[in-house]
Parts: sequence; structure tokens; C-alpha cells
Amino acid sequence: MSAAEILLVEDDDAHAELIERSLERITTAVRLSRARDGEEAIERLEAAADEPATLPRLVLLDLRLPKLGGRQVLEHLKAHPVLRRVPVVVLTTSNAPDDLRAAYDRHANGYLVKPPELARLSSLLQDVAHYWGELNHVAS
Repeated sequence: MSAAEILLVEDDDAHAELIERSLERITTAVRLSRARDGEEAIERLEAAADEPATLPRLVLLDLRLPKLGGRQVLEHLKAHPVLRRVPVVVLTTSNAPDDLRAAYDRHANGYLVKPPELARLSSLLQDVAHYWGELNHVAS
């Protein structure tokens, strides 16, 4: 079975590197690609929408992004007839109730707060990779 692709939408290079290294250490079941801002994420996903087999298995979406914020990205994806089927999990440092509500109001499939400790982040990512990359079935 080939590795499931996860699209990480993250502008912070340090966070992206930690996430990438953690996933590389814990599993070969997923392959990570990255968009550095909301506009890039939408462009890449819309380009793949014509061939649903090329869509990522999961989008991990930060909320605080340049050009187009995570809320707007989520709203756009969930309004698109093909992209709405791609699960989107918010992965952010924010535990603000307004951000949480806004994400679920825009049909996020999950909301995870990045723990500050590397070991806890790795454990969280292992769970994410296992569930979304191996166990969860997605519509094509």
C-alpha cells in the first residue's frame, strides 16, 4: 500500500520542520507535503480536484496564515463540490473558544492544539497519522 499524502498548511518553518521530522520518525504510512500560505493551499488543492485520486488524504491546517487565513481556507474548501470531501483538521497553537467554534462552524473535521513539548507533539502526530493515514476511509 502506498503512503497516504497529508498536506500541511503551515507558514512557520520551525513548526513545519518539527512536524515533518516527527512524522518521518514514527511512520512510513504517510507522506507530507507543505503549502506555506492559504492561497498556495487552495491553488494546489483546486489543481488536484480534477483528479480526485491525487488529492491528499488529509489537510492539516494552521489558522494563522499569510495571504489567506485558515478560516477562509476552510470555508473555501468546504464550499467546493469536490474538495469538501477532503478531511481538514486544524492544527494550531490556539485554544481560543472563538477559533474552535469558527473552525467547526466551517465544517472542520477536527481541531488539535499543538502541544509545546516535542514528545507530546510526536505522540499527537502518531495518532493523527495512524487514524487519518491508515484507519480512516475517504471518499473519492
